[in-house]
Formats: sequence, structure tokens, C-alpha cells
Amino acid sequence: MKNKKTPSKSTVWKKCSEYNRRKNADTDGHVACCSCGKVKHWKEQDCGHFYPRSNGKALYWTPENLHAQCRGCNGYHKERGKIGYTKFMIDKYGREFVDNLEQRARGIYRERKSDLVYWNEFYTSRLKALNE
Repeated sequence: MKNKKTPSKSTVWKKCSEYNRRKNADTDGHVACCSCGKVKHWKEQDCGHFYPRSNGKALYWTPENLHAQCRGCNGYHKERGKIGYTKFMIDKYGREFVDNLEQRARGIYRERKSDLVYWNEFYTSRLKALNE
């Protein structure tokens, strides 16, 4: 079996970010911020992490940890945004799931090249499905 070329983190992130901003968008491409509910086109939203890389490297690429978030809630209103994001996560996935994510976020994680290959293929296929 031929070795697959390892994609760059920026290549994988571009696909990851696009998918996670588009996955809940309507047919016109509009999606609500997971923190405050502000509706904008997915291209005008950020891809926000519920557990940021600094708190959970193991969840960095995980789709359930990533959602469309307005730039205010993902940036300068981060604290206010976190409150809304927590409510969104519990409403969408349930308290038990969110607690499980927290446990996974606390785990030891060491990124491998094979992880980038996996997530690149994962998000490539998800984007293809969105475009069909």
C-alpha cells in the first residue's frame, strides 16, 4: 500500500472550518451563531471551538466540538460567547455528552501525521456530501 502524503495543518483546517460553518446552514448559506444566535452567511462566521486547543488538543478536529460562531463571540466577547455556547451544546447534545467531551478534552493527546491524513479525508468527504 502506498503511503499517503501528509497534508498541512492549514489545508486540513480550511476544510474543517468550512464544513463546520456550513453543516447547519440553510440552503442560502445562512447559519446562526452557536453562542448568541446571530444569523449570518457561513462565510461571515468563524469556526468556534467549544473546548479550545489550549484546553483540549484531542478535540481540535472533532466536529461535535466545532460550530459556526460569530466573530464577536469567538473573539472579543469570548466570555459572553462561552455561556451561550455551553447552553447550545447542552441543548443540542445533552449534558452527558458535554461531560464526556470534557473528559476527552482533559486526556493526553499527541498529534500524529496519520491524524492529519484521517481528518483531511474525513472533511473532504463531508464537504463533498454537502455539495451534492
